[in-house]
Amino acid sequence: MQRYASAIEYVTVGCITKNSSMMVCGNIISRVIASSENCPDQKSIRKWILQCRVKSFYAQLVANDYREGAACLMQITGLGKFRPNIVIMGESPNLVLSQYKHRKLDVGYKEDWRTADPKHVKDYVNVIFDACDFDCAVCIFRHPRENWRDEKTCTSKKKRRYRHGENVIQIAGDHIFGRVQPTSTIDIWWLYDDGGLTVLIPHLISLNWRWENCKLRVFISGSRSNPEDQRKQMIELLKKFRVEVDHVRIVPEIINRPSDEAWEDYTAMQQQFIIPDEDQNPTQAFIPEEHLHDQKLNRLSKRQVRIGETIRSYSREASMVVVNLPVPRNLDHAHYQYMCWLETLSKELPPTIIMRGNQENVMTFYT
Repeated sequence: MQRYASAIEYVTVGCITKNSSMMVCGNIISRVIASSENCPDQKSIRKWILQCRVKSFYAQLVANDYREGAACLMQITGLGKFRPNIVIMGESPNLVLSQYKHRKLDVGYKEDWRTADPKHVKDYVNVIFDACDFDCAVCIFRHPRENWRDEKTCTSKKKRRYRHGENVIQIAGDHIFGRVQPTSTIDIWWLYDDGGLTVLIPHLISLNWRWENCKLRVFISGSRSNPEDQRKQMIELLKKFRVEVDHVRIVPEIINRPSDEAWEDYTAMQQQFIIPDEDQNPTQAFIPEEHLHDQKLNRLSKRQVRIGETIRSYSREASMVVVNLPVPRNLDHAHYQYMCWLETLSKELPPTIIMRGNQENVMTFYT
């Protein structure tokens, strides 16, 4: 459990609970490990949580696989309205389940999805879809591009200010949520109305003292006819939500067709996982050939390619990027296609959170 300290830091002190709300640390264990001598000792883990001054319960669950364990935890945790509502998949190998919960499941963004066992890829994507079916929001954290840390290293000598109620988890120096960030921005690509969670989470991150040098920028899709009016309306809306932003930008070009180069890169990546119709097996996670001729899926694919292309043109120098997670309902037996979408949406970027709310309002107006 100690190696998951960074994810606990992110959820508790970093932005979500601030170490004052309920938290349940859960551990999914396969039946093979549960029957061996390597099964984690619950008493030692509970002791470590107490030593870290983290206000949390601990639950250990045995399951046949990753998806089964995650589904069980999402369904049985909580009571009535006091139930988890966010699945936060932190940096590898961490996953934080629900509003105030930590789970040892799989990676955040599955960086090895191209070479991993197809069953693991299928389970990974199905957990995202299951979370939506259980009315949970989903957040996926992805590591930055290579050498990003060298570009954005903070040279500040600012001393850490210990505050009452903060935990004492020791975080490695290269962990983004454990370092003071240089003057930069947190870019929010709020492209779908998901209840406001896509704005709330980065707002909470910006309130943390490590991120106080990072201003919020909001990018939204809009029409070319009256962009200034749309920008003023969004500024007024954010003021009512009491969210301070440095800049709001309307990006009407995000609805354009992707460039030929970007589309060729996507199709080349997707082609690796195409299976002919005659070889199609419903248990496989690869992309059926018939999906290549599905016009609706092609439109969705081109939209994700264009969104990723636009984000890279505006947000390469940000300290963090937050963008809506695509959650289509017609990707049966095409889990690799969904992973292609996530890849093209978030590649070659700073640290990125791909997220989507559960359509429930999480922010209130100031009246």
